Amino acid sequence: MTRRDGLLFLLVLSLALGVIQSQQETRRLYIDLQQEKDHQVQLQTEGDQLQIEEGTLSASHRIEAHALHELGMQLPTPAQKHLLVVAPLSGEETR
Repeated sequence: MTRRDGLLFLLVLSLALGVIQSQQETRRLYIDLQQEKDHQVQLQTEGDQLQIEEGTLSASHRIEAHALHELGMQLPTPAQKHLLVVAPLSGEETR
């Protein structure tokens, strides 16, 4: 084998190793991408469940029941209700 053949052999060998390394890196990145996509789906599902739970917990009848039963609050009687009329400040427009 001549010196030129030896250099060509080393060049081809180094290129082949580069291709192998590139393929391995591509596979690793693809696996990472799939894991991130799975994590995204999991977070989206969790977010949807939290929105449903928030809607359930914030329903007005549920808030009222919690206030009445667990906090011991009461609805005001008509005698306890007062209507406040606030006069506009001078120079302020009324709506």
